[in-house]
Parts: sequence; structure tokens; C-alpha cells
Amino acid sequence: MSALWFGLFLLGHTLLELSRHFKPFHFLGNVLLELLSHLRLYHFLGHALLELLSHLRLCHFLGHALLYLLSYLRIYHFLGH
Repeated sequence: MSALWFGLFLLGHTLLELSRHFKPFHFLGNVLLELLSHLRLYHFLGHALLELLSHLRLCHFLGHALLYLLSYLRIYHFLGH
């Protein structure tokens, strides 16, 4: 079951990355991440931070790299967001 949620989580981030070119993917990625927010502590706040970084175009790539690293390590996942 956790593999399914992790797959959906990765799909959501993939859709967000595609949003740089296609706005509908941005909406779908946000919806999927919001649905997953109920399963991960502070996911909403972390997603808001990623959105801010994305709009400011500051450290967006590094933020995603840190998110994935902490996700794999399962160490306070919300800090990566």
C-alpha cells in the first residue's frame, strides 16, 4: 500500500515539473499532492514553500533534490518540503 502512495507522490511531483510547460499539469499535480497531504505530516506547508520557491525561481531544483533525498531516508520528510 505504501508503494502505491509513494508512486502517486512521485507522479504528483512529475506533474508539477511538467507544469513549467503545461499549466493543466500544474493544477493536476497540486490536486494530487493535496490528496496525499492527509498521509504526510506538514505536507501542505511544505508544498506551499515549494510553490513559493517555484514562483520566485530560487533554488527550485535544490528544493526538489532535498525533498527526494529526505523522502528516501524517511527523516522528517516535512523538512524537505
